[in-house]
Amino acid sequence: MNTLSKEPFEDDLKNKYKFAGFWIRFGASLIDSLVLIPLFGLVSYNITTLKSLVVAIILLLIGSSYKPLMETYCSATVGKMAVNIIVVDLEFDDISWKHALKRWFPWSISSIISLVFIMLTFSDPGFEEVTNFISFGQYQREQGYDLYQHLANLIIYIPVLTLLFSKTKQGLHDKFAGTYCIYK
Repeated sequence: MNTLSKEPFEDDLKNKYKFAGFWIRFGASLIDSLVLIPLFGLVSYNITTLKSLVVAIILLLIGSSYKPLMETYCSATVGKMAVNIIVVDLEFDDISWKHALKRWFPWSISSIISLVFIMLTFSDPGFEEVTNFISFGQYQREQGYDLYQHLANLIIYIPVLTLLFSKTKQGLHDKFAGTYCIYK
Protein backbone atom coordinates (compact mmCIF):
# COMPACT_ATOMS: atom_id res chain seq x y z
CA MET A 1 0.00 0.00 0.00
CA ASN A 2 1.31 3.40 -0.95
CA THR A 3 1.50 5.67 2.09
CA LEU A 4 2.46 8.78 0.14
CA SER A 5 -0.21 11.42 0.21
CA LYS A 6 -1.25 13.46 -2.78
CA GLU A 7 -0.43 16.75 -1.04
CA PRO A 8 3.42 16.66 -1.35
CA PHE A 9 3.06 15.82 -5.05
CA GLU A 10 0.74 18.78 -5.58
CA ASP A 11 3.13 21.03 -3.63
CA ASP A 12 6.04 19.90 -5.83
CA LEU A 13 3.98 20.67 -8.92
CA LYS A 14 3.09 24.13 -7.63
CA ASN A 15 6.80 24.85 -7.13
CA LYS A 16 7.81 23.62 -10.59
CA TYR A 17 4.89 24.87 -12.71
CA LYS A 18 2.67 27.89 -12.45
CA PHE A 19 -0.92 26.80 -13.01
CA ALA A 20 -3.21 29.17 -14.88
CA GLY A 21 -6.15 30.24 -12.74
CA PHE A 22 -9.64 31.43 -13.47
CA TRP A 23 -9.03 35.07 -14.37
CA ILE A 24 -6.17 34.53 -16.82
CA ARG A 25 -8.19 31.79 -18.51
CA PHE A 26 -11.22 34.08 -18.55
CA GLY A 27 -9.08 36.71 -20.27
CA ALA A 28 -7.93 34.13 -22.81
CA SER A 29 -11.57 33.26 -23.43
CA LEU A 30 -12.40 36.91 -24.08
CA ILE A 31 -9.57 37.10 -26.62
CA ASP A 32 -10.88 33.92 -28.27
CA SER A 33 -14.28 35.62 -28.53
CA LEU A 34 -12.63 38.47 -30.40
CA VAL A 35 -10.89 36.00 -32.73
CA LEU A 36 -14.28 34.45 -33.51
CA ILE A 37 -16.00 37.78 -34.32
CA PRO A 38 -15.94 37.09 -38.09
CA LEU A 39 -17.70 33.79 -37.43
CA PHE A 40 -20.28 35.55 -35.23
CA GLY A 41 -20.81 38.03 -38.06
CA LEU A 42 -21.53 35.19 -40.48
CA VAL A 43 -23.92 33.62 -37.98
CA SER A 44 -25.71 36.97 -37.63
CA TYR A 45 -25.94 37.39 -41.39
CA ASN A 46 -27.30 33.87 -41.73
CA ILE A 47 -29.93 34.42 -39.02
CA THR A 48 -31.17 37.74 -40.37
CA THR A 49 -30.70 37.33 -44.13
CA LEU A 50 -29.70 33.94 -45.57
CA LYS A 51 -31.70 31.74 -43.19
CA SER A 52 -29.88 28.60 -44.37
CA LEU A 53 -29.92 25.56 -42.08
CA VAL A 54 -26.91 24.09 -43.92
CA VAL A 55 -24.89 27.29 -43.42
CA ALA A 56 -25.95 27.39 -39.75
CA ILE A 57 -24.74 23.82 -39.17
CA ILE A 58 -21.44 24.45 -40.99
CA LEU A 59 -20.82 27.58 -38.90
CA LEU A 60 -21.63 25.66 -35.71
CA LEU A 61 -19.14 22.95 -36.70
CA ILE A 62 -16.44 25.52 -37.44
CA GLY A 63 -16.98 27.33 -34.15
CA SER A 64 -17.20 24.09 -32.18
CA SER A 65 -13.98 22.69 -33.62
CA TYR A 66 -11.87 25.79 -32.85
CA LYS A 67 -10.98 24.88 -29.25
CA PRO A 68 -10.11 21.19 -29.65
CA LEU A 69 -8.20 21.73 -32.91
CA MET A 70 -6.13 24.62 -31.56
CA GLU A 71 -5.36 22.85 -28.30
CA THR A 72 -4.39 19.64 -30.11
CA TYR A 73 -2.10 21.20 -32.70
CA CYS A 74 -0.85 24.32 -30.87
CA SER A 75 -1.33 23.39 -27.17
CA ALA A 76 -3.43 26.55 -26.86
CA THR A 77 -6.12 28.64 -28.46
CA VAL A 78 -5.19 32.08 -29.79
CA GLY A 79 -6.44 33.58 -26.52
CA LYS A 80 -4.28 31.25 -24.45
CA MET A 81 -1.28 32.04 -26.67
CA ALA A 82 -1.89 35.76 -26.14
CA VAL A 83 -1.72 35.38 -22.35
CA ASN A 84 1.14 32.86 -22.51
CA ILE A 85 -0.59 29.75 -21.21
CA ILE A 86 -0.79 26.25 -22.65
CA VAL A 87 -2.68 23.02 -22.06
CA VAL A 88 -0.60 19.98 -21.12
CA ASP A 89 -1.30 16.42 -20.05
CA LEU A 90 -0.57 15.08 -16.55
CA GLU A 91 3.07 14.48 -17.54
CA PHE A 92 3.30 18.10 -18.75
CA ASP A 93 3.61 17.05 -22.39
CA ASP A 94 1.54 18.31 -25.32
CA ILE A 95 -2.01 17.00 -25.23
CA SER A 96 -3.29 14.45 -27.69
CA TRP A 97 -6.43 14.62 -29.77
CA LYS A 98 -8.04 12.31 -27.20
CA HIS A 99 -7.23 14.74 -24.37
CA ALA A 100 -8.55 17.68 -26.38
CA LEU A 101 -11.85 15.93 -27.12
CA LYS A 102 -12.31 14.87 -23.51
CA ARG A 103 -11.46 18.39 -22.36
CA TRP A 104 -13.96 19.80 -24.85
CA PHE A 105 -16.78 17.56 -23.57
CA PRO A 106 -18.86 20.31 -21.83
CA TRP A 107 -18.60 22.46 -24.95
CA SER A 108 -19.68 19.49 -27.10
CA ILE A 109 -22.85 19.11 -25.01
CA SER A 110 -23.43 22.83 -25.42
CA SER A 111 -22.92 22.45 -29.19
CA ILE A 112 -25.47 19.63 -29.33
CA ILE A 113 -28.00 21.81 -27.51
CA SER A 114 -27.22 24.60 -29.98
CA LEU A 115 -27.71 22.18 -32.88
CA VAL A 116 -31.16 21.25 -31.57
CA PHE A 117 -31.97 24.94 -31.20
CA ILE A 118 -30.75 25.66 -34.74
CA MET A 119 -32.80 22.85 -36.24
CA LEU A 120 -35.95 23.92 -34.40
CA THR A 121 -35.42 27.57 -35.31
CA PHE A 122 -34.66 27.12 -39.00
CA SER A 123 -37.54 24.68 -39.50
CA ASP A 124 -40.13 26.99 -37.91
CA PRO A 125 -42.14 29.05 -40.46
CA GLY A 126 -42.26 31.95 -37.97
CA PHE A 127 -38.49 32.31 -38.24
CA GLU A 128 -38.90 33.87 -41.70
CA GLU A 129 -40.21 37.03 -39.98
CA VAL A 130 -36.89 37.57 -38.17
CA THR A 131 -34.98 40.41 -39.84
CA ASN A 132 -32.72 41.75 -37.05
CA PHE A 133 -31.49 40.81 -33.61
CA ILE A 134 -34.32 42.56 -31.79
CA SER A 135 -36.88 40.47 -33.65
CA PHE A 136 -34.66 37.39 -33.19
CA GLY A 137 -34.61 37.93 -29.41
CA GLN A 138 -38.40 38.35 -29.37
CA TYR A 139 -38.77 35.23 -31.50
CA GLN A 140 -36.54 33.24 -29.11
CA ARG A 141 -38.54 34.32 -26.06
CA GLU A 142 -41.90 33.65 -27.73
CA GLN A 143 -40.82 30.15 -28.75
CA GLY A 144 -39.16 29.43 -25.39
CA TYR A 145 -35.85 28.87 -27.21
CA ASP A 146 -33.94 31.21 -24.91
CA LEU A 147 -34.03 28.34 -22.39
CA TYR A 148 -31.74 26.37 -24.74
CA GLN A 149 -29.14 29.12 -24.60
CA HIS A 150 -29.29 29.33 -20.80
CA LEU A 151 -28.90 25.56 -20.52
CA ALA A 152 -25.98 25.53 -22.97
CA ASN A 153 -24.24 28.29 -20.98
CA LEU A 154 -24.81 26.53 -17.64
CA ILE A 155 -23.22 23.35 -18.96
CA ILE A 156 -20.04 25.31 -19.71
CA TYR A 157 -19.94 27.52 -16.60
CA ILE A 158 -20.12 24.76 -13.99
CA PRO A 159 -16.96 22.85 -15.05
CA VAL A 160 -15.05 26.10 -15.58
CA LEU A 161 -16.00 27.56 -12.19
CA THR A 162 -14.77 24.42 -10.41
CA LEU A 163 -11.17 25.41 -11.18
CA LEU A 164 -11.53 28.10 -8.52
CA PHE A 165 -11.44 25.34 -5.88
CA SER A 166 -8.52 23.29 -7.19
CA LYS A 167 -4.94 23.68 -6.00
CA THR A 168 -3.75 22.81 -9.49
CA LYS A 169 -6.40 25.09 -11.08
CA GLN A 170 -8.11 22.19 -12.84
CA GLY A 171 -11.73 22.54 -13.87
CA LEU A 172 -13.88 19.44 -14.12
CA HIS A 173 -13.10 19.34 -17.84
CA ASP A 174 -9.36 19.30 -17.04
CA LYS A 175 -9.75 16.53 -14.46
CA PHE A 176 -11.90 14.49 -16.84
CA ALA A 177 -9.34 14.87 -19.64
CA GLY A 178 -6.22 14.54 -17.49
CA THR A 179 -4.90 18.00 -18.34
CA TYR A 180 -3.47 21.11 -16.72
CA CYS A 181 -3.44 24.66 -17.98
CA ILE A 182 -0.05 26.19 -17.14
CA TYR A 183 2.01 29.27 -17.88
CA LYS A 184 4.44 28.68 -20.72
